[in-house]
Order: sequence, then C-alpha cells, then structure tokens
Amino acid sequence: MSEHTGTHMDAPLHFIAEGPAHYGIDEVPLDRLAGRAATIEAPELPRGGLLTAAHVREWEEEYGSIEELDVVLVRYGWDRRWGTGPEGTSFLEDWPGLGGDAAEYLLGKGVSLVGCDTLAVDAFGSEEHPAHYALLGKEVYIVENLKNLDRLPPWSFFVAFPLKVRGGSGSPVRAVAFVHREG
Repeated sequence: MSEHTGTHMDAPLHFIAEGPAHYGIDEVPLDRLAGRAATIEAPELPRGGLLTAAHVREWEEEYGSIEELDVVLVRYGWDRRWGTGPEGTSFLEDWPGLGGDAAEYLLGKGVSLVGCDTLAVDAFGSEEHPAHYALLGKEVYIVENLKNLDRLPPWSFFVAFPLKVRGGSGSPVRAVAFVHREG
C-alpha cells in the first residue's frame, strides 16, 4: 500500500526538500493532529476552481473566527464522485483546491492542519503546488481524501493519526470528527 492511499496525511518532506520542515511522518507531533475543526463548505466552486482567502473570511463572518491551532476542513463535495468502475473516474480529475492566498491566510491564523475531500489540497493540474509548499513549509499538516464532510456542522472536534512510517512522506490515517449531540 502506498503512503498516500485513501484518506492520508502528507508529511512535510513530501514537498519540503531541506531545512527544519524536512522530516517524515514518524516525526509529526501527534498533539498537532487533533483539535477544534472548522468545516468550510465550498461545493459551488467550479471544476479546477480555487478556494480564496475571501471565501474563508466570509465563512468566519457567519460562523466565528478560526483561531490558532484550529483544524480547517474544506468540503468541495468531491467525495461524492468517488466510485469503482468507469463512473468513479471523475474523482481523479479537475478537482478544486486551496488557493495560495487562502493557504497564506490560514498560516496567518496559526492553524495546525488543513484537510480536504479531494485527491490533493492544491487544485488538479497545479504545477506550482502553492498550498502544499506554503502549509508543509510552515509545518501545517495536510489530510487528503476525506469523506463525509457534508455530515459535519461548521464546528467539530477532529482527529487524524498516521502510521509511524519511519521517514515516510505520508501515511494513511483514520480520520474521525466528534460532534456535539443535542439532548
């Protein structure tokens, strides 16, 4: 199984070639992988579109401020496209992603992790990979291929722990969100 199979986490060395953020999944601090999570809805983005900092600020105006060490989950609705056989291939192309300005905005907020329901945090076909470089370069971890984000309220508690693969560029994770139940 690949380190990037299914719902998985990217380690900094997946994109960062040198420096303090060049380390594997086995060195990712577990306390940075659990926390209050904001689930930002963005299913209206077109194929290959970018989530912008303005979109994140609009979400905050409605639901509250994202704070230091929060987790940010982005729901594009792309998990609905996953499937087996020919009908499942639309999941593999033209997905939207996190724009560079949104990645920088989240870095300014001090978030600990960013997750998405697409194959990668950057939009399909990106050659610059601005979100990967910005986030992983500042040790903000990335979880990709999440599912069922449509079942989460705007705020929840999120946990995703990787396997301890020595020097790994990533690892499959078991991602879980806890939500407050009324009554």
